[in-house]
Amino acid sequence: MSESSPAIVSKQEGDLTVVRFAASTVKANEYTIRASQELVRLAQETGEKVLFTLENVQFMSSFAIAALVSFNRTLRERGCELKVCCVPPEIRKVFKATQIDRTLELFDSREKALAAFGPNT
Repeated sequence: MSESSPAIVSKQEGDLTVVRFAASTVKANEYTIRASQELVRLAQETGEKVLFTLENVQFMSSFAIAALVSFNRTLRERGCELKVCCVPPEIRKVFKATQIDRTLELFDSREKALAAFGPNT
């Protein structure tokens, strides 16, 4: 992935913003720093409902996890909701061991996360 490529991919689907990492491995390097910066910007610009999918992510560094938690905090401060879906089992284990599963709303599937937003999503 080149330095000019986005680290975060987002798209608007009605009143929902769907977000994902552009790479399947999110290590602690320049990519993760760029992803963190992009999440900070996105948190200020996005709508009220945000779905972050980890569907294709195979590895997340602690820095990437911290960026996701910070993204959630900023969204909440703005009155927005974040749901995280399609969390791979190995990453879910890390979230549970570090108790991040108490901070982030995690869902096994996109459908379950969408249902948690309510009937108009």
